[in-house]
Amino acid sequence: MAEALADPHFAGRRVFHKFDAVHGIDGPLAVPLAAFKFAHGGPSIEHPPHEMGADTDAVLAEHGYSADEVDGFRRAGVI
Repeated sequence: MAEALADPHFAGRRVFHKFDAVHGIDGPLAVPLAAFKFAHGGPSIEHPPHEMGADTDAVLAEHGYSADEVDGFRRAGVI
Protein backbone atom coordinates (compact mmCIF):
# COMPACT_ATOMS: atom_id res chain seq x y z
CA MET A 1 0.00 0.00 0.00
CA ALA A 2 2.77 2.43 0.89
CA GLU A 3 4.42 1.89 -2.49
CA ALA A 4 1.15 2.47 -4.35
CA LEU A 5 0.39 5.65 -2.39
CA ALA A 6 3.90 6.98 -3.05
CA ASP A 7 3.30 6.81 -6.82
CA PRO A 8 3.73 10.28 -8.40
CA HIS A 9 0.37 9.82 -10.14
CA PHE A 10 -1.41 10.28 -6.80
CA ALA A 11 0.39 13.57 -6.14
CA GLY A 12 -0.26 14.80 -9.67
CA ARG A 13 -3.98 14.02 -9.46
CA ARG A 14 -4.23 15.41 -5.91
CA VAL A 15 -6.04 12.29 -4.72
CA PHE A 16 -5.46 13.10 -1.04
CA HIS A 17 -5.82 16.25 1.01
CA LYS A 18 -3.16 16.55 3.70
CA PHE A 19 -3.79 18.24 7.03
CA ASP A 20 -0.56 19.12 8.82
CA ALA A 21 -2.23 19.13 12.24
CA VAL A 22 -5.49 17.64 13.48
CA HIS A 23 -6.60 17.82 17.11
CA GLY A 24 -6.18 14.40 18.75
CA ILE A 25 -3.88 13.01 16.01
CA ASP A 26 -0.11 12.83 16.31
CA GLY A 27 1.44 14.02 13.07
CA PRO A 28 -0.06 14.86 9.69
CA LEU A 29 -3.20 13.21 8.32
CA ALA A 30 -4.24 12.63 4.70
CA VAL A 31 -7.83 12.00 3.65
CA PRO A 32 -9.00 10.84 0.23
CA LEU A 33 -10.74 13.28 -2.08
CA ALA A 34 -13.41 12.38 -4.62
CA ALA A 35 -12.15 10.03 -7.32
CA PHE A 36 -13.52 12.30 -10.06
CA LYS A 37 -12.54 15.78 -11.18
CA PHE A 38 -14.49 18.60 -12.85
CA ALA A 39 -13.10 21.02 -15.42
CA HIS A 40 -13.86 23.95 -13.08
CA GLY A 41 -13.72 23.16 -9.39
CA GLY A 42 -15.43 20.19 -7.76
CA PRO A 43 -15.57 18.48 -4.40
CA SER A 44 -13.12 19.67 -1.77
CA ILE A 45 -12.31 19.16 1.88
CA GLU A 46 -12.12 22.36 3.87
CA HIS A 47 -11.86 21.02 7.42
CA PRO A 48 -10.28 17.95 9.01
CA PRO A 49 -12.55 15.11 10.11
CA HIS A 50 -14.28 15.56 13.46
CA GLU A 51 -13.00 13.70 16.48
CA MET A 52 -14.57 10.30 17.10
CA GLY A 53 -17.98 10.81 18.70
CA ALA A 54 -18.12 14.57 18.12
CA ASP A 55 -21.45 14.27 16.28
CA THR A 56 -23.05 11.56 18.43
CA ASP A 57 -25.54 13.84 20.19
CA ALA A 58 -26.65 15.50 16.94
CA VAL A 59 -27.04 12.18 15.11
CA LEU A 60 -29.05 10.61 17.91
CA ALA A 61 -31.23 13.73 18.18
CA GLU A 62 -31.93 13.48 14.43
CA HIS A 63 -33.13 9.94 15.05
CA GLY A 64 -35.54 11.07 17.73
CA TYR A 65 -33.62 10.43 20.94
CA SER A 66 -33.99 13.03 23.69
CA ALA A 67 -31.07 14.52 25.61
CA ASP A 68 -32.14 12.49 28.66
CA GLU A 69 -32.09 9.26 26.63
CA VAL A 70 -28.63 10.08 25.28
CA ASP A 71 -27.40 10.78 28.83
CA GLY A 72 -28.83 7.40 29.83
CA PHE A 73 -26.91 5.74 26.99
CA ARG A 74 -23.71 7.34 28.30
CA ARG A 75 -24.36 6.26 31.89
CA ALA A 76 -25.02 2.70 30.70
CA GLY A 77 -21.81 2.71 28.62
CA VAL A 78 -23.70 2.26 25.36
CA ILE A 79 -21.97 5.31 23.88
